[in-house]
Amino acid sequence: MDRERDVEKWLKKEIEGLGGEFWKFTSPGRDGVPDRIAMVPDGRLVFVELKTTKGKPTKVQRYQIGVLLAMRRQVCIVRGKRAAKEFLEDMMGRGTLSLDYFSDGSRMMIEEWKKL
Repeated sequence: MDRERDVEKWLKKEIEGLGGEFWKFTSPGRDGVPDRIAMVPDGRLVFVELKTTKGKPTKVQRYQIGVLLAMRRQVCIVRGKRAAKEFLEDMMGRGTLSLDYFSDGSRMMIEEWKKL
């Protein structure tokens, strides 16, 4: 299983290699906000929640993601290194939506959570 901190370190290096930034995000008094903010030179900004391959967002994280989505912000959940590679490919070219990237290579629109 991929350790969250190893994936975070790898993804930070890769995004910075694209000329972007991958900032640690903390918001005192707001538990459950995403771990990072990914920014690339073309102007896109995405909130990123990192998880292990088997990790799941907590109730408070799901709430905070919902707040960001309601404000029309992009939020992605990245579960492991394979998912991080998929996310990075999207950041490099195809654009990004608010997606949950799974370790098996599959994806789900975060808005689809409401149907689960």
